[in-house]
Amino acid sequence: MRRDLLSDLTAYPVTGATMTVATVRPDLRPGDRWRAARGLAADLYVLSGRHAIHHCPAVYVGITADLDGQRPAVSLRRWALQTGLLRAERVALIRLLTRPTRPELELIEKRLVRGANAFGIIGLNTVTGAPAATRQLGKRAGAVAAHGDALLADVRRLVLGGARGALTIPATTASETAVRAVLDAGGPVDTPTVVALLQAIAPRHGVTPAASVRRDLTVLEQRTAGVPRVRVLHHDRRAYFYPAHLNRADVMKEVAGW
Repeated sequence: MRRDLLSDLTAYPVTGATMTVATVRPDLRPGDRWRAARGLAADLYVLSGRHAIHHCPAVYVGITADLDGQRPAVSLRRWALQTGLLRAERVALIRLLTRPTRPELELIEKRLVRGANAFGIIGLNTVTGAPAATRQLGKRAGAVAAHGDALLADVRRLVLGGARGALTIPATTASETAVRAVLDAGGPVDTPTVVALLQAIAPRHGVTPAASVRRDLTVLEQRTAGVPRVRVLHHDRRAYFYPAHLNRADVMKEVAGW
């Protein structure tokens, strides 16, 4: 990375890693923005700033080694450069203390994006699941996912100032918007209600069929290792989705009207 693209570089010891946080110069040409994510021997990067349309906190997370690849580089340019949706202000460059495998990097990357969305910070990545990495890691997947969640806490503290955003602002994908809708509801909601919430939050996401909503909030949520953001409870032939931090017994009482 060209250091003149950044200023105020500060290194912090964080959970199982070193995180270098820097300010992205506001006078960069648009074509220079994405290059702020390179270098300093980082394994992962988090470009952070404001969403150009919704004016809420937003991030783009990536694996540094992929910047010269095809799809990740294309995705980064799409969201942070061509569409201009991310007004980059700061960048976190994360170097893990151990030499990570590719599945570890992919799972940590996805846990950062998923966690950001759960806090109302728009994760601009269009791929937020890591089912293949989860399978490859086997029994280690849970610990790796937990590391990713801990790093998100470090990113929020050191880069985003503890930022939260409104969960009623649509995420980049329908599945992530559905998760945010359930979290914002704060209690159990059935499939038709989730569809209605999607239509209210983002009409283009609201055209998602009910079957897709159920898949997004069950299958997709479970295939990536780590604590799920949303859980499902079945009662009287209906599926009810609720924030994962709620007690299942209390949710059942509410759903059944006990």
